[in-house]
Amino acid sequence: MRRKIWRYREASGATAGQPSLLPAEATTGVRRGLPSWLHEPAPAKPGRAPPISPSSAFEDVIGLTVGGGAGPTAERRKALARGRIIHRLMQSLPDIPDEARKDAIARYLKNAAADFTPAEQAAVAQQVLAILNDLIFADLFAPGSRAEVAIVGRVARPGGESVAVSGQVDRSAVTGDSVLIADYKSDRVVPPSVTDVPGTYVGQLALYRAVLMRIYPEKTIRAALLFTGGPKVIEIPGAAMDAKLAEKPREVTLQ
Repeated sequence: MRRKIWRYREASGATAGQPSLLPAEATTGVRRGLPSWLHEPAPAKPGRAPPISPSSAFEDVIGLTVGGGAGPTAERRKALARGRIIHRLMQSLPDIPDEARKDAIARYLKNAAADFTPAEQAAVAQQVLAILNDLIFADLFAPGSRAEVAIVGRVARPGGESVAVSGQVDRSAVTGDSVLIADYKSDRVVPPSVTDVPGTYVGQLALYRAVLMRIYPEKTIRAALLFTGGPKVIEIPGAAMDAKLAEKPREVTLQ
């Protein structure tokens, strides 16, 4: 069945300002072709920048490092093992009642630190318990605190658009008026004070803190580093993290 298609146009000879409606087959003139953009692929949308990893966003300003020398010596291997042991204990002990922690540490060290002398094992146990019982950051290891917490969000950059942040903090606790976070470091040399902490570590905590400030706007966000080589806890002042965040981090994909 043949159908007529109608289209609106200015008919030849029509009164000015008075358009006419004619069947398509009745019109004259050259038929317009399709616009070229119909035959072209749609332009690609500009992709968002990949998320930045707090642990490597400020690597270009790193100070103290985990490594040292051409290769790991026996002493260095033991130091690394000690760091891993302390990290594991700090991760697990907060879930164990206070009165059972000494026995739990002894059982764990018997297997995980078999190469350590009894004196070295006793020193590790004493240092770990000292950190857990430190009143300055006691809430970080109190019941209800969490280990290996993913932190994902967007952070506004000074003078630019926001960037995605994705990482994982070793320990966190939410209290009535604050949020506490800590990241563990196994550097060979433990910074003697907060002013000696590598800038890359301060920047890492600054990014975590910036995300958490958006999630908990009514709470104070406190951040610290736990150096397993001590072990030693160093809290980073908010002003230091604000200053570091004002720098432009190296945007890298999270590994």
